[in-house]
Amino acid sequence: MRIAIVSPEFPPETGGGGGVVVEQLARELSNRHHVLVLFGSRTNLKPSKPKPSLELKPISLVPSSKSNSRIERNLPPTIKGAVSIASALSHFHPDIVHLHGIGHIMVDTAGVACRILGIPYISIVHGVPLTANSSSRRLRWAYRAYDKLVGFSILKSATNIIAVSNRVVRTLESKGIELSKIHLAYPILPIQIQPISVSFGTRFSISHNTKIILCIGSLAYRKGTDLALEAASRLLEGRNDFVFCLIGNDEGFRQYIETRVVQLGLSSHVRLLGRLTQALKEAALQECSLVMVPSRDEPFGLVPLEAIAHNKPVLISLHSGISELIRVPQFIFDPLDSKSAADKIENILNNPAHVARLLELARNSIKQDSWAETVSLYENMSLSSNSSRQAVQ
Repeated sequence: MRIAIVSPEFPPETGGGGGVVVEQLARELSNRHHVLVLFGSRTNLKPSKPKPSLELKPISLVPSSKSNSRIERNLPPTIKGAVSIASALSHFHPDIVHLHGIGHIMVDTAGVACRILGIPYISIVHGVPLTANSSSRRLRWAYRAYDKLVGFSILKSATNIIAVSNRVVRTLESKGIELSKIHLAYPILPIQIQPISVSFGTRFSISHNTKIILCIGSLAYRKGTDLALEAASRLLEGRNDFVFCLIGNDEGFRQYIETRVVQLGLSSHVRLLGRLTQALKEAALQECSLVMVPSRDEPFGLVPLEAIAHNKPVLISLHSGISELIRVPQFIFDPLDSKSAADKIENILNNPAHVARLLELARNSIKQDSWAETVSLYENMSLSSNSSRQAVQ
């Protein structure tokens, strides 16, 4: 088949976990002898052909004056970029288009082009913009207006919809999307553990006896970065041998976090490290005592998979899609309950033998869903959508 993939979070360096999923999916589909064109944001994307069956197509987005990864990947394409999308789709004439994301103007532009050109498309929903995604009232209203006028119109016209968790399925259903069109596919990516050549603790002057608690993800309201600080404050009431390391891009939340760190008396117990190199992130995962995911809204979440692959315990927000898979109560928490969060952190840090057994349970729960099966679902949805198109013609 000829498949076009559109994602504002590709390459992965410019976005979140969605870009990683897109990259792995494109490789797998290419390995299965499908011919692909992958449309990504222009940042860090070079128009090259790493494989004869996989072409990368950079799309120019309107430049932003702010250095904010979330804003950058939500920017609209330039006029040249929009024309490039339509022209490339017309020239490539794919059997099916995969639109990764909802509410992304670049993706919706491709959706409009598909409707005009009569090309069927599948919408892959990695998350739905919710109230929790922003502390700004104006931005929330802007999201709602855009979704109603454009985003969900594109979504409803998709031949099939793939959701990354039941959490996303329920949200789509509540917004009037036909349940029969929605298919669940957990992106359980295989995690490769890389050998480390650096020491995370040494690099950031963290004592060997200090318990390292990682929060990996953008500094953002929706990611619950501030809720991690509340838990840290509670934890400090009973112990002081820990440091919370916040790893990720700033989405306009850093200044508030810095202020809150001082207010809570956590200056000696919180490090804001920004985005790290892959080598340092790998070292952090291997040296930490715990990984915490305090999100207010997490459609799925790849970080817990990384933690468990590194044999590290993880505290997962019950507001995340991956909590549907990792059915270990000791690893699931309500990020809005800082006292309970601190208690669970305490229990994990104090009971390594018990944690080892819990990790085995977590690994077993993840094994039930394989990445190969997920790729096959994408493939089958593509084939069925194309067959429906041919039947209509």
